[in-house]
Amino acid sequence: MHLPSVAYVGARLVWGTYNSVVLIKLLFGANSDPNVGFLRYQYTFINIGLNLLNLFWFRAMVLALKKRFARSISITSAPFADWYSLTTDL
Repeated sequence: MHLPSVAYVGARLVWGTYNSVVLIKLLFGANSDPNVGFLRYQYTFINIGLNLLNLFWFRAMVLALKKRFARSISITSAPFADWYSLTTDL
């Protein structure tokens, strides 16, 4: 895997998701402040949305890498290209 992709997975997807779970536990835990009602829901939904956006961009990076390094196989470079040309000339 490409080094920036590994860094992205480690920083954004693993560490970021872990910290999102910690934040949600903090906001909705037993010791949470009841006076922050709407704010806790707003932080939670925005954080979930940003994590989904991270997954979307990671998927886009992987597809771009696949597209960039995809091998194009032509019939003339195939192992049996000589045999194929003999059978189509009949």
